[in-house]
Amino acid sequence: MKTNKEIIDSVTIMDFITLCQTVYGEARGEATEGRMAVIHTILNRVKKNTWYGKTASDVCLKNQQFSCWNVSDPNREKMENLTWDETENNGIFQDVKLALNWWKIGQDVTDNATHYHTGSVKPNWSRGKIACKVIGNHFFFNDVE
Repeated sequence: MKTNKEIIDSVTIMDFITLCQTVYGEARGEATEGRMAVIHTILNRVKKNTWYGKTASDVCLKNQQFSCWNVSDPNREKMENLTWDETENNGIFQDVKLALNWWKIGQDVTDNATHYHTGSVKPNWSRGKIACKVIGNHFFFNDVE
C-alpha cells in the first residue's frame, strides 16, 4: 500500500484540475474544512487501492460515485467550464493545495472517510451507518465498503 506522501507526490496536473472541479461541483459553498474533507475522502479512496480507482482522477470520474460528474447533474457543465481564475478567486485552488499538504503529513479532517452525503439526501449505502464526522452540510462515513 502506498503512503500518503507517495500518493500526493504522484498527483498529476490533471488530478489537481479534477480535484478542483470536483470540489467546485460538490462543495463550493462550504468553508475550507468542508472542501478539504471532500479532497480527503477522495484520497482515502485512492489509498484503499481498490475498485474506487488508482488515482484522484480515477476516483472522481468513476461512474456514479460523485454526483457532480453525473451527466444529468447541473454542476457538471459549470465544472467543465471552470477557469483557473475562478478557482483562485473563490479559494478552491488554495483549499485543494492545503488539503493535499495536510493529507501528505497524515492530517485527515474526515477520520479516514471514503463516503459522504449532504444532509438533504439519504442514500441507500448509508442505511444503518453512523457518520464519523459532520462537516458543514456533509456527513462523512469511514465504515462503508
